[in-house]
Amino acid sequence: MGRYPSGPKSCVSDPSCDVLITKVTHPAVVTVFCYWGFVLLVCCSFQILKLWLIRKNPVKPVFLREEAPKSSRPATGSEGASRFQGQEFLLEPEEAKELLVTGYTWSYFGEFCYCVCCLTSLHWLALYVVILFDTYNKCDIGGIDNLCFFGNYFIFGTYELNAKVFFTVWWLSVVWYTTWVLFKGRVHNWFRLPCPLSQATVAFVWARDREEILSANAFALVYIIRRFKNIIMPPDAQGHFEIVDILETASGKRYFLFEGLRVLVDGSQISHARIQVGALLSDFHQSPTGLSAEDSSNRLEHVGLNKIPFEPEPLFQSICDELFTFFHVYQLIMYILQYWNSYLFVAALMTCIVLLSSSITIYTRRRSQYTIAEITKIKTDAEVLRGGSWTTVDASLLVPGDMVRVKSNWLLPCDFLILQGS
Repeated sequence: MGRYPSGPKSCVSDPSCDVLITKVTHPAVVTVFCYWGFVLLVCCSFQILKLWLIRKNPVKPVFLREEAPKSSRPATGSEGASRFQGQEFLLEPEEAKELLVTGYTWSYFGEFCYCVCCLTSLHWLALYVVILFDTYNKCDIGGIDNLCFFGNYFIFGTYELNAKVFFTVWWLSVVWYTTWVLFKGRVHNWFRLPCPLSQATVAFVWARDREEILSANAFALVYIIRRFKNIIMPPDAQGHFEIVDILETASGKRYFLFEGLRVLVDGSQISHARIQVGALLSDFHQSPTGLSAEDSSNRLEHVGLNKIPFEPEPLFQSICDELFTFFHVYQLIMYILQYWNSYLFVAALMTCIVLLSSSITIYTRRRSQYTIAEITKIKTDAEVLRGGSWTTVDASLLVPGDMVRVKSNWLLPCDFLILQGS
């Protein structure tokens, strides 16, 4: 075995070594090429089918615009003296919201294509392992003055062929991973079929962003950047999106949760699940007997349980969200290049540091999520006036309009308006 800097003999120069792949028509190479062609074929076929279905049965997004409620202020002067005294502001003032919702449904073909794409992301790593194993096979490690720089290339025979294969795989994987990160939130939806909301299993929800000017006296450079940003992306196109599951209640009412709010789906119509219980203080004194059992049941079905809809995300999602970022993809492609370019130990050390840092981040993130989940699951009872009599119910069953008796040293389960006290 040769020592640094000569290393082992290449396989083509060693009579005792048989090169595994000597030509492009080798079965292993043909298998890889066939797999690439298969992935391209099935993905393109699904997209063509999707475009054909969209042209045959066009699906228009559902637009929802809700203006922010305006506060009702008391009139002034003599007119105000003759009108409502002590008039309050409207409750729950919110910003105007504009939502654009498109329904999608799954198909066996689409789910198969998505699984193939996920498998392709893993297959690039498998190809890297094969290439690097060929690069460092029988690499001589003897100490600090005899490091491992290259092997005998027993798979491809020579450094030149190994390099061609590596850079082909490297550039293809760079494009693949970069595209996946760019459209990380949309990739799965690419392989779903648009459909009316009445038939949809998931909803693509786009919300317009509201620009907030934090400083009116900004530098001229800030105005230039804002103008340039508005040219690239007009204000009407600036927004954020989320893909959410469409769920059903026990009675079959369809809805989805967007930014913590329930949005009802009634056929092709959508609306926020809100119950206006009153705008003035006098409105709350009109029902001294409280809600009836039927009213509370209907309102519970409409707005859902009185709890924060938060659950810790799956471990796999935490790993993907942490690792599938531009920074980590950049690190992956750079470290793979260093591995192949004879920086084996340096690249291995840096990889360990990145994996350790990512593991700590994932652990901290999940620990925080479980802490929040424990807080949201705290249970308490409440005394509620139902049908003219006080009864004790679980606080998660409270609905807008309930009259509740507040206890001392009590964990308040929702927002209250005090009507009577001492």
